[in-house]
This record gives sequence, C-alpha cells and structure tokens, in this order.
Amino acid sequence: QKEYGIEDSVDNWLALWKERNGEDGQYPDYDRVKTLIEEGNRTIQWLHDYTSYQYRKPEGFGVDPVERLHFPVEGGGAALMSHLSAFAQDKMTILFSHRGVKLILEDGRVAGVVAETPEGEKEFRAKKVILATGGFARNQELLDRFIPDSNFKADVSVAYPYSNGDGILMAEEAGAALYENPWVNGLKAASKVADLGAYTWDYSKIYVDKTGKRFVDEFCHYAIFTNLVEERGVVFLLADSSDEKLVQAMEANLSGGEVFKGETIEELAENMGIDPVVLAETVKVYNEGCAKGEDEFGKPAALLAPLQTGPFYAASYYAQTMGTFGGVKTDDTYRVLKEDGSLIENLYAVGECSNRFAYNNVYMSGSAVMLALTTGRIAGADAAK
Repeated sequence: QKEYGIEDSVDNWLALWKERNGEDGQYPDYDRVKTLIEEGNRTIQWLHDYTSYQYRKPEGFGVDPVERLHFPVEGGGAALMSHLSAFAQDKMTILFSHRGVKLILEDGRVAGVVAETPEGEKEFRAKKVILATGGFARNQELLDRFIPDSNFKADVSVAYPYSNGDGILMAEEAGAALYENPWVNGLKAASKVADLGAYTWDYSKIYVDKTGKRFVDEFCHYAIFTNLVEERGVVFLLADSSDEKLVQAMEANLSGGEVFKGETIEELAENMGIDPVVLAETVKVYNEGCAKGEDEFGKPAALLAPLQTGPFYAASYYAQTMGTFGGVKTDDTYRVLKEDGSLIENLYAVGECSNRFAYNNVYMSGSAVMLALTTGRIAGADAAK
C-alpha cells in the first residue's frame, strides 16, 4: 500500500470492522481482531519474503472501497493455493484422498490422527496436530444443529465442497469447547436456477419479499443482504423484458417452480402467490424513484433501472453462504481449549475451524483468506517450537 501511495492503517480497518459488526455482542473480540489485523500485515510480507509470492496493486471491493486487498499478480485464490502447494511440495508430504475422522488421544494429549484413505483407515502419529479443515457450510445437519431455526441451506453454498465440519467434530469429540452462537459468512443470495447465478451481482435489479415489498438498498454489503434474505426465507428478483439474455434464462426455466412470469405486474404477482395490489404499488414507487433519480432506499441513481417493458418476470433467491463463523475455542496461538479453559495438549485449530472470535454476523471483505493464512502461520510457528 505504501508503495502505491495508499493511505490505510490498522485502526482504519478496525473502525470499519466495528461499524459493520457492532460493539454490543459477545463477538467480535476486538482485542483479538486488532492483533489479527496487525499479524495479517506481517503475513502479507511473510508470504513475499519467505515464499516469493508476488502481488499486484492492492484493490478495494464493492462497498469496501479502500484498496487493501492483496491479490496475486495474476489470478485469485486458486493462484495463491497453486503457489503455496508448489512451494511446499519438496518440504513436506501432501496426501490427497485422506479424510481425518478421529484424533488419537494418549493420556489426554493428542498424539495423531486417524484418517480414511483409499486403502482403509490408517493412523498418522504426530507430535502436534493442526486442524485446518474449514467450516460447516456444506453440511446441512451441522447448519441445523449449530444455527437452529435458520434458513441457511447447504445446497446453495459456494463454500469449499468439503466444508463438512470434520475438524470441528474431531476436536469436539476430544473435549474441545465450541464457540457460542455460530453464524455464516454470507455472500448475497443465490438462485437454484444455474442460468441466473450471475444476476446476483447485478445491482440494478430489485428484490421483494413474500409480502411484495422491497426491503433494502440492493447495493448494500453482500453479507448484510444475506442476513436480510435469511430472515425472509426466500426473496424474489424482479425483471422486465428489456434484458434479452435474462429473458431467455427466465423463459427456459418457467417449469421448475423457481421462475414466474406475467404479462402485467399484477399477473406476475398472482403467479408468485403475492398480493397484486402490494407488488404493483412497490413497482410504481420504484419506477417513480427511477424517474427522479431518488430511490426510497437510497440506491445510487446510476443503478436505478425501471421495470416498464412486459412481460415481467420473477425468480426465487435464497441466502447464499461461502463459509461459516464458529468452530472451537482457542488461545492466542490457536491452541485448542477445553470448556474449563485448559488446553488440549498438542492440538491447534485455524481458519474456519476457529474464527467466531473475529465476527458477529457480517463478513469483512478479504478477511477470510487473511485469517486462514495468519492463524495457520502463528499456529505452525508455535507448534514447531
């Protein structure tokens, strides 16, 4: 950032963190968040110095405009993982198709892992074990257990496919304390119709809930949008016939129960099971705002696009996740704790296995990779002592 003349500081990001997540809840633990941000800066430098990782000019993202996201020269997360894998391959053995299922305990201390392998179960003995298996966004049973009565669904998550909570469950079985009140890392909303996925990020579109009313400026932070959608269970993206590509996608999926059509707004509402009077009024008020360049929810005028050309369409959208906030409790070096605060010796948890301390219910853009790399670096250094 200094190289490109970008003004930023730990306190700047911490202030935004507090603005987004608030200061009244049990989490975040802002002392740990501040340390995480400070150590994250060191991780950025460490990656460059130790692994020769190269960055392009820092960037902002959407409603987080400060240029603090450090992407590789080319690509994104996949490029980072390719680089780290290439760097590590001659320094350690990486075993694929091996799934950890149980920790080996001897006299209360962790002594290794039992894993399912292509040849059957095997024991892997180790002086220290670091759990880095991610969260539970792809495990519906754990979503229902850890976030009961919510509307989060594993089948519309874009989290890593093996985000099944394996490490969290292994640690729990070994006596680890779990974080209270887990939540999700929200990523706007998702349609179950594959052809409509890209429109999640079209901020010119509007959404209504089951009452036929809009509920937010659609240009809000994507994680805040996720939380609002989750409260409602399902929301509906509205569109007219001005976008030929979108019309084709809608028409191709009318029979699946996720897409609706009407020659008028009132007919569309009836086919959606929504009060026609309410939806018509919602669209009328929105179109009037478009004409004035003043949206009732404050959406920027440049993103206002009236719904005028019939036929009209709607598609169901659901709260989409890209990860979870939860896991097992750890100390400052990510050693796993029991309920009484004592250590499970020789056991560490990093990344989404132990990230609840950093968030309330709103994700901070760029922080997941930073948290994963930084907690892993700190735990690895401690484990190697």
